[in-house]
Amino acid sequence: MNKEVVKKWVDALESGEYTQGKEYLNYHQRFCCLGVLCELALKEGILLEEDKILSESGNCRYEGNGAFLPRKVQHWLGAESCDPFLGKEIRKSCSTWNDDEGLHKTFPEIAAMLREEVGLEPKVPSV
Repeated sequence: MNKEVVKKWVDALESGEYTQGKEYLNYHQRFCCLGVLCELALKEGILLEEDKILSESGNCRYEGNGAFLPRKVQHWLGAESCDPFLGKEIRKSCSTWNDDEGLHKTFPEIAAMLREEVGLEPKVPSV
């Protein structure tokens, strides 16, 4: 994965700007960790506003995708799949870490896993 993109993603996950949700990239402004990356792709011009479609049900799709990374975002990230795998001892997809009741991780925990995955320095706790 591209370290520069992962750094931006990690910063966004740790920012507190996004409310974590499950099962959808973006459902009523509650985001999966992958949905946060899609929002970053919009801000960076990788996806265009026309690529983001909000349904009446509140489910947001990016290039027609409601649960996994659109191809443009996957390529920007430099990921081999639309749902990259993370973890040292146990490797699971990002969506599994975000959604699965038994394995659920918070955004800061997922950010820490992303840091480790690409070799970014761990976040230093503020004093």
